[in-house]
Amino acid sequence: MSQAYQWLPLTQAKSTIRLLNILPRRSDIDYVLRLSLFAADLGEVGCNYDAVSYSWGSAEDTRLVLIDGRHTWVRKNLWAFLIHCRDTPLRHHPNLWADALCIDQDNDDEKSIQVQLMRRIYSSAYQVIAWLGDWSLQTALPGYIAAYGAEWSMGLDECKAIGRSPWDYIDVPHGTNRLAAIEDDSIREIIEADMRKLCRSVYWSRLWPVQELVLAQKPVFVAGTHLISVYVLLKNLPDIFPTPKSGHHTDFLDVDHAVLRSLKTCWEWGTSEQRSMIAVVSELADHECCDLRDHVYGLLGVVENGHNFDVDYGKDVEEVYLNALDFSRV
Repeated sequence: MSQAYQWLPLTQAKSTIRLLNILPRRSDIDYVLRLSLFAADLGEVGCNYDAVSYSWGSAEDTRLVLIDGRHTWVRKNLWAFLIHCRDTPLRHHPNLWADALCIDQDNDDEKSIQVQLMRRIYSSAYQVIAWLGDWSLQTALPGYIAAYGAEWSMGLDECKAIGRSPWDYIDVPHGTNRLAAIEDDSIREIIEADMRKLCRSVYWSRLWPVQELVLAQKPVFVAGTHLISVYVLLKNLPDIFPTPKSGHHTDFLDVDHAVLRSLKTCWEWGTSEQRSMIAVVSELADHECCDLRDHVYGLLGVVENGHNFDVDYGKDVEEVYLNALDFSRV
């Protein structure tokens, strides 16, 4: 096996980040994911990169990748996303930012600086790709198109851009009953099953994606090899996950609320002034993250004057929370 990859220190400039390139396959039977990392200055790179928003997944489930000829391990969910990036026209730019690889996760000093840059990283990216997971959607495209036109799901190999922002549609009233109007039971059942899969994604319960979507100039939602219209997903949720008031019980009601709440929060925060530290942390207290300190650090991009908060992964959880309280009183 090759030597283990070692992250080289970034320059002292606090606007320096790493970007990665995904290298093409060497042959049809080449199954190794090959990457290259390089340093770039945020002030110079402009919006010439895409950023990914995703859930990390289990630390026990990893895959081997090669970075500049040396090996390291990445968690399965990010690996699956990078494979799709390599094999489909998902990215607008060849340059990509993904925190697990573009930040030396074993270097607390570097991580502290890079997390302080998160607001600039996600707001400067050309697009933020929200990876909902490596779902294998069942329906052939003609079935979707027959039911919804081109709104619902578009093959990545047939679509170069998602078009209007999903935020343009979030406040559209629900209750169109388009699913109920589908006469073909098999198509309706498959569409409902696929929507349930998307709503079950752990992505909606994670904390970091809220900030990442709020900051995105252009959010693009992707599941497996499909771009997903959040507009169609949202306006049909009441038909798939009816509330108790409708007389129907559903096991997915809580999931439905998690999706709606996450997207509604992103939309509201993206169209209003920044909020106080206490308000933001309290509102998302039930969202999950791997490191408890990130209940503060993971929201600084949407906190008023969050860029002035000192990020330091050398501090313990209690000290970070006390710092957050002090910061809110200023």
